Parts: sequence; C-alpha cells; structure tokens
Amino acid sequence: MPLERDGRTDYWEGLVHFCTAREFISIYKSRVIRASSTGLYGKKCPLKSKAVCLSESTLPNWKELKDAHGEYGFVFRKKDIIRLKGAPAIYLPQSVINLMKVRGEELPETIWPYLNKLLVPNSTLKRKHDFLHEREWRVPCDIPLDKIRPYAVTFSPNRPGLRDEELILEAAREFHEISDFRDIPEE
Repeated sequence: MPLERDGRTDYWEGLVHFCTAREFISIYKSRVIRASSTGLYGKKCPLKSKAVCLSESTLPNWKELKDAHGEYGFVFRKKDIIRLKGAPAIYLPQSVINLMKVRGEELPETIWPYLNKLLVPNSTLKRKHDFLHEREWRVPCDIPLDKIRPYAVTFSPNRPGLRDEELILEAAREFHEISDFRDIPEE
C-alpha cells in the first residue's frame, strides 16, 4: 500500500520523526527512538508525559519542520504507530484548562503525553505561537525500530561530517529513502 493518496498533496498515510544528523545516527545505532517529556505536563510531570513526536505533514510541507527539528527523519505508517497507542496531539485552549481547574476536574494521566496548550496567534510577536502546522502525533513510549520497522528514512543530500555518517546511507538501504514523492517505494 503506497503512503500517498492520488490527487491529495495534503494527506498521506505516513508519519515522520524529524531529527538532526547526530540524533539520526544515534537512533539507528541504538535501534530505538526514545520518548522524552513533552507537552502540557512536560515540566510538571516529566516521567508521566513522555512521548515520541512525529508529524503527518506531507513532503511539500517539510521545509519548516526540517529547519526546526533537523533534516533527517524516520518515516512510519500510521497503522504501525496506532498499534503503539500513537495518536494526534491534543491542543487545549487556556480557557478550557482554566475552567477545568475552577471545577476541580482532572485529566487522566493516560492522556498527558498527548496534550499541549493552544496558544493564541499574535502576528506582532516574532515567535511561534503554536505548533498546529506540524500536524503532530505522539507515541507515549519508545519506538523500537526492530518492532516497528520504519517505512523509509529521509535525510539531507549534504554530508554531515560526523563520525559514523555511513550509517545514514546504511539506513537508506535498509528502509528506503524519501526525498521526493516520486521516491516513495511501492510495496
């Protein structure tokens, strides 16, 4: 089953974990993408908010993501990530968070890894106001590459000049390489 859908450049069945060259090599060597604390409870309860972050953005929309997170990535099928309890991140407006506090309502710890605060856009500030454009998914555990095999990898055409950089090409041979939609392998 190919990842892209005919006539749809805005949707595909893939999810990408973007990272730097150094992180890519480390992940490939260890064969695991480690979950880390993130989101709404990331600072307050780091051990209960761990997740691996991925994006469902399609290749034509990767530039900003690569600029922010790194030009390298592991591409997975959504169905495989869902088997690991992966799901889209949940964004809550501050007004909902405040109302829950007033009412004494608590969110179950089970959903903490998926939660983010939705920040109000402000075009006058020179900072990112939200991460909705990342179309983020979260997996509340490590992703072992030998259990959940990447569909493909993506990486910069430039050599990173790092020790063990040959592992990047080894990963491309093992999992395929995506640099353009024409490169998405058929099964």
